[in-house]
Amino acid sequence: MRVIEDFEDIIPRVYPLFRAVFLKAKYQFEELPPGFFVECARCTRPKTELVVCERNDGRIVGSLLIFYDETEQQNKRIGIDYELEESGLIYNLLNYTGIQRAISHGLKTLWLGQSSYLPKTRLGGELEDQYLLLKAYDITLKPTLPIQRWWMSRYCAAKIQAGLEKGTSI
Repeated sequence: MRVIEDFEDIIPRVYPLFRAVFLKAKYQFEELPPGFFVECARCTRPKTELVVCERNDGRIVGSLLIFYDETEQQNKRIGIDYELEESGLIYNLLNYTGIQRAISHGLKTLWLGQSSYLPKTRLGGELEDQYLLLKAYDITLKPTLPIQRWWMSRYCAAKIQAGLEKGTSI
């Protein structure tokens, strides 16, 4: 495991790992282009760093994008080489290293992300509801907002926690 603060030049090597996770995900939130990661590398507020998991031969097999400031950290994107049998171990190592980074920065708040709840709760994470404000400017979309609100209520922290306790993870 290695932490890289100035990581723009390594993006071509890690981007395929981020994309592999997106393509494999049951719930695909958004596919981010390489330019997003370049902008992240250039970002100074919040600060960013990249954790990479490398084999002895230098091959990068995992990556974790971290954003942080003086008070909190957000582990935003994980990339994994799914060709390896150890991909589950790589995922756990990246999450664990992300937690270690928050501790080394002296931070009390760490946001682990919006998926893979089972391993994150096993690492000590707690589920919290998140909120999104939507305002429809298109008159045809406005009537759909109550339906969208109802649909998203299925993903409240209490329902996810109940599913985890039954052995179901989304």
